[in-house]
Amino acid sequence: MRVKWERNLHCDVGSGAAIRGDKVAVADEQGVVHMLNAFSGKELWTYATGGKIFSTPALGYDRLVVGSTDGFIYCLRIRDGSLIWRYACGKAVVASPVIRNGRVYCGASDGAFRALDLSSGGLIWKYGFVEGFVECRPYVDDAQVVFGDWANTLYSLDPATGELQWTWKSEGTRLFSPAAVHPVKTAGRLYLVTPHRKSVCLDAATGKELWTAPGGRESIALSRDSSRIFVKDMFGTLRAIATGAEAQELWNRETTLGYDISPTPSAVADTLVVVPSDKGMIVALGAGSGELLWRHKVSTALVNSVVPVRLHHLLVCTKDGIVTMLKYK
Repeated sequence: MRVKWERNLHCDVGSGAAIRGDKVAVADEQGVVHMLNAFSGKELWTYATGGKIFSTPALGYDRLVVGSTDGFIYCLRIRDGSLIWRYACGKAVVASPVIRNGRVYCGASDGAFRALDLSSGGLIWKYGFVEGFVECRPYVDDAQVVFGDWANTLYSLDPATGELQWTWKSEGTRLFSPAAVHPVKTAGRLYLVTPHRKSVCLDAATGKELWTAPGGRESIALSRDSSRIFVKDMFGTLRAIATGAEAQELWNRETTLGYDISPTPSAVADTLVVVPSDKGMIVALGAGSGELLWRHKVSTALVNSVVPVRLHHLLVCTKDGIVTMLKYK
């Protein structure tokens, strides 16, 4: 393992890093967006919003989009950080946006989920019947937009019109809401984990529950060949479950992390699955076998994101503001 570069933002970071080409974007809890050079870590520009940021930036089409607790969704120019537009949501935006087909999809804390025009910031549609606030990054493809809220509900909307397709409800208290997870999808099935410590498979078209399996809490990842999901539980175990019509556990392995409450999804890179922790440690296992391959300590704080960049490189961001580019064998 080799550190290619490391950047200390000297401020807590409550969201993940994003990369596009030779640019890395990170936003901190003081409400400042930082743009870094992906090859050196050098800071290129900063932009201060009017609130704190817990939203992971989305990058696309020379645009950076991010939410702030000041109630605005911001769109900045990637190359120089200049403001292109901002959209007022009325209440804090802690959710992370997704850019797809020239649109921005993002939830907020005002009971609404929106699609905005990436070029102008104009409202394309608004679904105004979200029961709880939204903090997650949605799953978006040509067929649906899927996200959870803190009122026990998972929603599927039509990406073109915002019309409701279906909802799925988790049982129990508000704390069991499918609110922090980023769902994954393959072969017409959606997969998510809930604070019940269960993995759930839904029919993507109808929201019908197909199966549940033990394990999980808020962290899930899809293998590169879409044949399995990787689910981390709170007690240092990673499970590989086949992405089929029935639950089939392929393997489960101890990660050596012990008790761990990091909600950060594992990263799938090359033939590895890289598991982040709340203690600044990342652990790599073989994606096919679950064999423990290596460990590396980046920081002492929670790992917010691990992003595969290119062959044998990982971009890692931690809660204490450390952004690191690693190269592994």
